[in-house]
Amino acid sequence: PPQYSPPPQYAPYPVAPPPPRQSHTGRLLLIIGIVLVLLLVLGSVVAVLANASLASTYSAERTVTDYLAAQKAGNTTVMQANANYLRGDGSFSEYFDSSGLSAMIAIPQNTDIKDVNVASTTVVDSNTSTVNVTMTWGGHHVVRAYTVHKDLTRVHYNFYPSWRLDIPFATIQLSLPNQPGTISVDGQTLPQGATKTIEVIQGFHSVTMDGTDLYDKFSAAADAVEGSATIAFPGTLSPPAIAAAKTAVKKGFANCKSIKFACLNKMYYAPNTPGFDYFLIVPGYGNVFYSNYEYTLTR
Repeated sequence: PPQYSPPPQYAPYPVAPPPPRQSHTGRLLLIIGIVLVLLLVLGSVVAVLANASLASTYSAERTVTDYLAAQKAGNTTVMQANANYLRGDGSFSEYFDSSGLSAMIAIPQNTDIKDVNVASTTVVDSNTSTVNVTMTWGGHHVVRAYTVHKDLTRVHYNFYPSWRLDIPFATIQLSLPNQPGTISVDGQTLPQGATKTIEVIQGFHSVTMDGTDLYDKFSAAADAVEGSATIAFPGTLSPPAIAAAKTAVKKGFANCKSIKFACLNKMYYAPNTPGFDYFLIVPGYGNVFYSNYEYTLTR
């Protein structure tokens, strides 16, 4: 019979040793590294958000909308801080300074601003942009392109400059009667030497002619939102002026009948006195020398 052979003997499978235990210092450094990465990521996100917020706060578009919001609120301090009020030749400072702006804003139509929308912005150069805006102003649908400039004298966080927008001037053309009364715009008297064309800040204005011996006081609204307005003051004589004219005519005929030196359409001659010059003192003309004269009714 075959010989019995015992089964082969196998060496035992080596057991892998347990992984070395990580020290407390290693775990701490890992945690710190993770925290630093998270902080860097969070800081980057915060920086991006902060930059976007500041860039929006100190943008050309925000300057325009803030200005219009201040006008709606009647806040002339904010308006002046963020605007250049443009003036032409022959303008008067009292209609463009703080008192003139306050007088203008006191008119209710000038604070009736709503539905403001920035339609688009065009970059002109590194310091200038044009902001196109639509809005409703005192019942008008207004489409306006505001020129906005960086104000490098006001820089925030060393990087974000403020802006100023240009506010163009408007003109008010006056049609006045002969010998008009004193003219005022928004309660401020028109200076001496002013012409019949007055420059003001674009918007609504109130123009008043004070009463005189000939005319009653008269006020009119000037709608200069779109750049110009025309005000025609009526040349209608007041009832007291008409009564005075009638009295003057009657007195003229009475003088001719009684003392016979001021008859209408009659030629009179200066006395023929040697060595004497005869003249009338006429306001605005001085001495007017004459050899004859005649009274005539005019207008």
